[in-house]
Amino acid sequence: MSARAQRRVVKTKEEVKERVKASLNDVVSNYETSAKAEKKHVERYKESYNQVNSRISTLENKVSEAQKKFKDLEKKLTSASQDYNIQMEALNEKITAATTLERKLKHHKLEAIEKAAKVVINVDAKDMPSPDVIPEGSSLLSSEIVPALEQTISSDVPTTESSFENPLDSV
Repeated sequence: MSARAQRRVVKTKEEVKERVKASLNDVVSNYETSAKAEKKHVERYKESYNQVNSRISTLENKVSEAQKKFKDLEKKLTSASQDYNIQMEALNEKITAATTLERKLKHHKLEAIEKAAKVVINVDAKDMPSPDVIPEGSSLLSSEIVPALEQTISSDVPTTESSFENPLDSV
């Protein structure tokens, strides 16, 4: 081969090497650029994933706390309901006892009034002489008769249901 042809071949080999080198540099540069872009995307996805996981964890904690509060409220409700039922039961027992006592007291008062009225009637009938027995100049005055009658009417015999008074009321 002639020197000229050899130079041309050498020149061509060098050009080819330079072109291959430039092409390889372009490929490497493109690869590095796409790798950087992918790395940025991966980092964004990681960051987004971490944020989502953090948010999920926060929400799970809130749900757990809400469930605990709900259970506490259920316990309080159950306790309050039981307390209410116990109090209502006790109140009903007290009402029943009071009603029973009231009935017994009314019955007892009526019996006491009847007994007192019988006693007063018997005592008054024994103590008071009949009008035909009292002589005109006797020492028994009408003022002695009237207080006994007033006492009988006002304290022992009720005139109406509302003015009912009995010594047992103070007991």
